[in-house]
Amino acid sequence: PGRYVLRSSFGGHAGSFVVHGSESGQVFIWHRDTGSLLLRLEGHTTTVNACAWPPALPQLMASASDDHTIRVWLSEAALRNA
Repeated sequence: PGRYVLRSSFGGHAGSFVVHGSESGQVFIWHRDTGSLLLRLEGHTTTVNACAWPPALPQLMASASDDHTIRVWLSEAALRNA
């Protein structure tokens, strides 16, 4: 069983997504309405206990880990339009 508090967050365009971290160091993004897993992001080496979307920038998401890093993730659509 888990030993950590993992905080989830709603966000993205129209709050359509749920994001949460994991003890495996991965970040998971789910579709709020369908419950479908959309993305599994890798980049942290230990537990990811917090994830958040800035309300003014739904194309960005940040995750914080016990590996002492904060990662900022940018959607592929935003990268294509850059």
